[in-house]
Amino acid sequence: MSQTARITSTKSRFGLQEAVNDHLSTDVLVVGGGVAGMYTAINVDRLGLSVLLVVKGLLGKSGVSPQAGIFTFPPEYTPETFDQMVKDRIAGYAYFICDQELVRKSHELSPRALGDLEDLGLYFRRYDDGSLVIASMGGIQGGEMKQPWGTLATKWGNSGRNTCSVLRSEIVRRGVKFIENATITSVLVKDGEAKGIVALDYLNGKLLTITAKSVILATGPGASIWTYYSGSSENTGDGHAVALRAGAELSSMEMVQWHMACLAWPYSLRRQEAYPFPLPPSQQAPRFFIGRQERFMPDAEVGSKALQANAVAQAIIKGAVNRRGGYYASYQHFSTKDLKEFLGPFLMLKRLGYDLSKDTIECAMSIYSIYGGIRVNTECETKIKGLYAAGGAAGPIIPGLYMSLATGIIAAESAGNRARAIELPDLDLEQAEREKARVLNLLKVRTANESSYSPMQIKKILREVMWEKMDFIKTETGMKECLERLRAIRLEMLPKMRVRSDTTRFNVEWLDAVELLNMFDLAEVVIASSLMRKESRGPFRRADFPAIDDKNWLVFILARMQNSSITLDTAPIELKYAKPSDRFEWKH
Repeated sequence: MSQTARITSTKSRFGLQEAVNDHLSTDVLVVGGGVAGMYTAINVDRLGLSVLLVVKGLLGKSGVSPQAGIFTFPPEYTPETFDQMVKDRIAGYAYFICDQELVRKSHELSPRALGDLEDLGLYFRRYDDGSLVIASMGGIQGGEMKQPWGTLATKWGNSGRNTCSVLRSEIVRRGVKFIENATITSVLVKDGEAKGIVALDYLNGKLLTITAKSVILATGPGASIWTYYSGSSENTGDGHAVALRAGAELSSMEMVQWHMACLAWPYSLRRQEAYPFPLPPSQQAPRFFIGRQERFMPDAEVGSKALQANAVAQAIIKGAVNRRGGYYASYQHFSTKDLKEFLGPFLMLKRLGYDLSKDTIECAMSIYSIYGGIRVNTECETKIKGLYAAGGAAGPIIPGLYMSLATGIIAAESAGNRARAIELPDLDLEQAEREKARVLNLLKVRTANESSYSPMQIKKILREVMWEKMDFIKTETGMKECLERLRAIRLEMLPKMRVRSDTTRFNVEWLDAVELLNMFDLAEVVIASSLMRKESRGPFRRADFPAIDDKNWLVFILARMQNSSITLDTAPIELKYAKPSDRFEWKH
């Protein structure tokens, strides 16, 4: 990798010479430093190819992955139970809005990935006799509400953090190159093929051009466009937005999942989930109450995010609770020993003053994930040759650690095969220079006055509008108002956006400005796709279309960008392994 000179000028003239023109190259470029990104890079390195990781935050310590709670994959199964599990996941987790072949392929690869993690040093929780601790998580099996198995590393709520730690150690051990504190701004495409990217190294104030034979986006689900989101605030849909602008399709972005048991207080921990799922060894579930006395959710619903959110939504409709609180989780029927052993946030809750043997926890709703993503085929390749997606960036898939790992294997092998077969491509340098000029233009300082706005001010307004209008139960009127409001903000406020300093080094407002444009594109796709789907399905609920409509809406909704405008279309879903007759009848 080439060395980068320091920026010596203290006064920017916004010319390209002021931001260092590093030009790097690699066989395979992976964007994203979570579980999907790191595991993909490790698998590329195993193929004997050069690989470079570009990470927006700190490797293994940022993004969504550290918040993951459990591996929702059974440690043992037979061919018969495997077939049923795949069918149940398609019907009860993906609600049929998925590529069934990719789901099955990912499940087939999951045991390999989990075994690999254990070999790398990840500890899956075991009892004294050596047997795995099995955690339950509600879902659909065999057409009935069941509890599929999952494994913990090592507690509910800690599995993602510990997996990230193991993968980061392996990245360092293998000598895989990575750049931290750098965000992708564009995929460089020529003749329908990805040739590389432009990235902003905002820590050092450098714009990087990176040439690659294959580019893999592992940038997470991009759900930080609402005020309350249980993942990382930096998960602003960068991979989705750059793929969309490059000519790739986004699929099923209306399929948004919610958490209903995040802490209502303190406000600073609103994104922290209480993990309201059955705990080993008893497999008892927490109990939920309106106020502190009226129980309102059956045990069977406590393990499914969609049914949990639906129960809260119905209570909201009745005026009994609201999204900001009024309902409580109780762990009083658990032993303190089991809570301490298996509930990840136990000690944090204790430090906050909660005595779970006596106290209930006031809960509130937040966004969990977007099931949709960058549309890929069964090889995790987009419609742009040489551009791939893995983990939460790919879609629509079933989110989770095991899917991030499995799609990491698929993307690594597919991208690696391409990298072996072609020479390092030539970039369109004029395209790269135009992109650098666009990003540098965001750094131009505008005089602060009453009519100017910082990027964070506009971010806050965007998220508030999405939170107010794009609720769990949506209406056509509310969604149209949301779209009109965001378009007005984009038209009226973006031209008045200011970055208060012209420094290129660790200028977080510059990063905010880059992210903000991605957030606008992503929000518009989510709203437009939601308006198009005229039914209710799984976590997607419309008050004006409350029933499932398989006849008209068992389809993918695809978003494309043409001439800077979003266009929508539909595509059929191949029902290869599961059909609507396999569905559990959701209670709307």
